[in-house]
Amino acid sequence: MINRARTDAELHFDGLIAQRRRKGRETYGRGLEHRDAYDWNQMALEEALDLAQYLAAENLRLRQRSIQVRDMIARVIRWPDDVMPQGVIEEEMRRQRNAMSDRVMQMQVGEP
Repeated sequence: MINRARTDAELHFDGLIAQRRRKGRETYGRGLEHRDAYDWNQMALEEALDLAQYLAAENLRLRQRSIQVRDMIARVIRWPDDVMPQGVIEEEMRRQRNAMSDRVMQMQVGEP
C-alpha cells in the first residue's frame, strides 16, 4: 500500500511554488505562458547560474560559521574550570543563537 499523504517538505515546497506564482502574476500581470517569445532555455540557464552563486555564497558563510563555532568550542575546552570566566560560554552561546535566529528570520521573509 502506498502512503499518499503529503509530507511536510512537500507541503512546504508547494507553498513556495504558489508564492512564486503569485509574485509572478503581481509583477507581470499574468501567469507563465509557454507561447511567449522568451528564450526559456536561456532564462533557465541564467537562473541556474544565479542559484549556483547563491548556494556557493551561503555554503561559504556556513563553513565560516562552523569554523568560528569549532574555534569557540576549542577555546572553551582548553580552559580549566577554575580559570574560565563566569558566563563566557553562556554569553557566546546566546550570541550564536541570536545570530542564527536573525538569519532564519531573514530567510523566512525573503531577504538575502
